[in-house]
Amino acid sequence: MVYYYFYEDKISLYNFDFISNRLFLEAISFHGLALCAFCLGVLLYYDFAKPKVRKLFSSSFDSALKFQYALPESLKMMTHIFMCVIILLCAFSYGEMLFFRAEYLIEKNTTFITLMKLLSFVTVLMLGVSYKNQKWISVFYFALIMLIATGTGSRLAVVYLLVFSLLIFISGNKSGFSKFYLGVNIVLSFVYLAFLMSVRSLSTHGLIPYVGSVFTDSTDITSRLVFNVYYTFIFGIFVTSKTLVGDATTWNTILISVNPLPGKWVGWYDVANTLRANRFAPYSANGEVFSMGKIFTGVFFTLIGIAFSFMESKMRFLFKTGNRVFGFIIAILCILFVVYSFEYNLRSTMRYLYYSLFVLFIYQILGRYVYKMRFVKVPKSTKSDS
Repeated sequence: MVYYYFYEDKISLYNFDFISNRLFLEAISFHGLALCAFCLGVLLYYDFAKPKVRKLFSSSFDSALKFQYALPESLKMMTHIFMCVIILLCAFSYGEMLFFRAEYLIEKNTTFITLMKLLSFVTVLMLGVSYKNQKWISVFYFALIMLIATGTGSRLAVVYLLVFSLLIFISGNKSGFSKFYLGVNIVLSFVYLAFLMSVRSLSTHGLIPYVGSVFTDSTDITSRLVFNVYYTFIFGIFVTSKTLVGDATTWNTILISVNPLPGKWVGWYDVANTLRANRFAPYSANGEVFSMGKIFTGVFFTLIGIAFSFMESKMRFLFKTGNRVFGFIIAILCILFVVYSFEYNLRSTMRYLYYSLFVLFIYQILGRYVYKMRFVKVPKSTKSDS
């Protein structure tokens, strides 16, 4: 509100900020409706939940932050192997283009790139888990992964930073400085996301141009910081406004976007280009939903509220039973859903809910096995916990 009405020298990325007062208020009112519908979904889930589930919501899970991981030596050794594989995959897929290339995306070796990203995420989890016992190795390997992710311009770098910071926090002491450090890293993660998005418009790409764009004169650095704050906290509202007048969302695109099947199977690539304001800015998930009217918006976000309540109940259950890793992964994925809903397509946003369900499925298969093998040390329950 303050930016729109009182900040005259607007940044206006892609010229999105100059919208009518009516359209701006319409976007704000839709967000208010979505919030109310989300709260309704939360209340409905709570009211119709079983008593034991309602008890989970009223219980504290502060004790979930009071534990340490014990990663077996065999898995610690795997981190070295995984890093070697990640470097090889990067060499086969990007090679010298990691440092300097003409285009943001490369169209070859996509299988190697996908494997590299998945293995990087698994390695980050293991590095965070083993941080207390091998700090320098964890930090060094994590820095390598972040450099590779930055060179590719992948948004997953933000996920890596969040997960690594959170795992270090929950496996260490819970001093005031540790909490402050975690909070700073969370804020920096969102700023880093804005940086990764801003470098997409550079004329050249790769680690060298990206890092070089930071080391400019002080005026340019200040303007970049202002841009990052704008992109992270403000730009999403204007993307949503642009989506409302884009007239590209239909029932067909909604069905395709919420379909969990692969994009090639459901026709996503036939409609993906129509759900973009321009080459660099996709329509927002919120805007796509809002475009379908107030009734659909109310129903959709009520269902999202129910889904989030379900995820929270499972997260609390996992914390209570000692399977904290699964609980924290679900929490992170739900946070990413909220963040992505402001600036990315509905299909890109919905996948984080589906990832959460997949994590629950993995827990059903492996959760008890992991607990029995003592990959995670869990404090003994007391009578007060029961």
